Amino acid sequence: MSTVQAPAPGFAEPVTATQACFRGVLWALSHPGRAAELPTTEDARPPRLAAATAALLLTLLDAETTVRLHGSLRDASVLAWLRFHTGTREAATDEGAPFVAVRADQLNAALWSTLPLGSDEAPQDGCTLIVELPLSVDAPLQRLSLRGPGVPGERLLEVAGVPAAFWTHRVALQREFPRGFDMLLARGRDVIAIPRSARVEMLT
Repeated sequence: MSTVQAPAPGFAEPVTATQACFRGVLWALSHPGRAAELPTTEDARPPRLAAATAALLLTLLDAETTVRLHGSLRDASVLAWLRFHTGTREAATDEGAPFVAVRADQLNAALWSTLPLGSDEAPQDGCTLIVELPLSVDAPLQRLSLRGPGVPGERLLEVAGVPAAFWTHRVALQREFPRGFDMLLARGRDVIAIPRSARVEMLT
């Protein structure tokens, strides 16, 4: 008789950890460019997901939302794990997803040029882009200057692994505000937010 293996555990304390993670995301969005530490998930999470990426997806997804996973994150075990713990489903091919997740080195123009941006009347329909950053210090760095709500004056930020062409695209989108997307950078156990309201400048 065959048995069906249950998906790996999520948060050890789902209610308190989800609440703490949500507060961390809100804090990060209110303080663009500053890192917030997130509660860790169980070690049994799918190996393709880093700790912060897993925590963000467990917290932000639910049965009313869809997700689009790209590159190596789009794996049957990851989708099954998220579906079991959150009730989410994968977005259809022609459907814009409110949450999109990708690793930094797999972020490409085919993805960023099709992200839902919302509209002037409903900017909240823009997506949240979760980008998993590499832990390696060898990844190329892009220095950024952030200004806008939540930033006293200017905040400098170095982001590893994200293609320079993506930041060029992000800068160009600023003239479309309030249309745009919010960005959550996941690295290790930390998250850094760059909301659509942040003015980004690329530094040499």
